[in-house]
Amino acid sequence: MAFPAGTPTLEQVNGLWERAKNQIEVRYILEAFNMWIADQAKQGRAVDRWVEGIAIARIPANYGEANAARLKEQAKQAATKTIDAFEARYSPYFDKGQEAALGELYSKYTGYRGTLDQLHESRDIKWAKHYTDDWREKAAEPFRKEFMEPLEGAITRHRDIAKYLAGAVSLEAWGQVAIRKSFAELPLAACGGGVTKERAEELKKTKGALETTSDASGIVGLGLFAFPAAGLIVGGIGVVASALADSIEPVVISLELPDTTSMSYTAWVKLVHDAITSLTDGLDKGRDGAAKDLRSEMIGAIKDLENWETLPRHFVPGGELLD
Repeated sequence: MAFPAGTPTLEQVNGLWERAKNQIEVRYILEAFNMWIADQAKQGRAVDRWVEGIAIARIPANYGEANAARLKEQAKQAATKTIDAFEARYSPYFDKGQEAALGELYSKYTGYRGTLDQLHESRDIKWAKHYTDDWREKAAEPFRKEFMEPLEGAITRHRDIAKYLAGAVSLEAWGQVAIRKSFAELPLAACGGGVTKERAEELKKTKGALETTSDASGIVGLGLFAFPAAGLIVGGIGVVASALADSIEPVVISLELPDTTSMSYTAWVKLVHDAITSLTDGLDKGRDGAAKDLRSEMIGAIKDLENWETLPRHFVPGGELLD
């Protein structure tokens, strides 16, 4: 199992924020200027013109170059600190061992299923079935049924469980790819003036696009609970291809953010923090929903298990499969 080509990496997302650092510094500087101008107004001093500066391209005429140099340095430090805070919150979702661990689990469960499939063709099991076929007495018929049917049920049930476990791994991988794409979208939306409601609605109508949910902050977090249907994942041929390649590639990650152009630095930082929280909450909701769907898809296997537990199994070939 491998994540689809183009799945964002932590380094790529960090790079997007680094490229936006200058914009973040400018936002900090403009807020500082606005606060300074407001303070000047309270003192009855008007700021009627801007001039070219050295540290900062444009500064109020009576601001002073020394003050501008200090402000520029403060802006650099604030931007770095802010980006570091963002990274601390999203970097855990780019665990480099995640993909390898999911791949190993998927291989293990598909291997289990392959082994259990082979049991249906086992020479020894066929011999046991042939042996019971030689029981001619009518009184032996219920014993023949009791002797062989639980074994077939055990093999089938364990094969199905292995299939569902592989499906669960695929669903988790789907979520991991989606959350990484969403974090790559965030700096573009947050630093690009926001995504308009009309554009977000257009994106949501795109084939394969994720659904979105709004909250009071005006952020539309990713509806990661709209995972691929569990039945399609575990019931189809080629689980990985279905769960990842086909489902992930057409997905459009659309964060609907308000216009951030004139937003204060403090408000903008809070907006991004809220967006990150919205994304991670969406992933958790997606996992919960996928788990519930998967459990409902396993109802047949669970009923089989309940039936099996009511039958005597101490003499049944393959009874150790239950352990």
